[in-house]
Amino acid sequence: MTFTTSAIDPRYTVTGSNYPLSAKQSDLVALAERMKAVEGRLARIEAVVTKGRPKAAAAHATPRLEGFAVQVGAFRDEETLRQARAKLAAAGIAHYTERLDGSAGGLTRLRAGPFSPREAAERVRAALERISLHGQVVPLP
Repeated sequence: MTFTTSAIDPRYTVTGSNYPLSAKQSDLVALAERMKAVEGRLARIEAVVTKGRPKAAAAHATPRLEGFAVQVGAFRDEETLRQARAKLAAAGIAHYTERLDGSAGGLTRLRAGPFSPREAAERVRAALERISLHGQVVPLP
């Protein structure tokens, strides 16, 4: 393993046990290893969530809002929204959110889509029933 940090000394690269490490340096090396493991897990999770979607969608690009969408719900509670999004992602259904701020507080609208033609949106609406979500097909501007 190679580890370089200015916290240790920018002039040295630490490799394995070739260089005696202080307790603080050992902690930094262990922390770097844990961070690398977490980053690997996050990359695998992202790969599962974005599986089958084009790279632009994986980069959270705003979809073109044309055609039709399936409105899954409007949520105040972030945890409920997260659960609904997780179900859509697990089913491989493309979706997006829109934040609505009003006098009664903020809502986040969750929609699957966009789809063209309407029949595609209707098929997705039917698929939502199988994952215990309900939706309504709505036209997009």
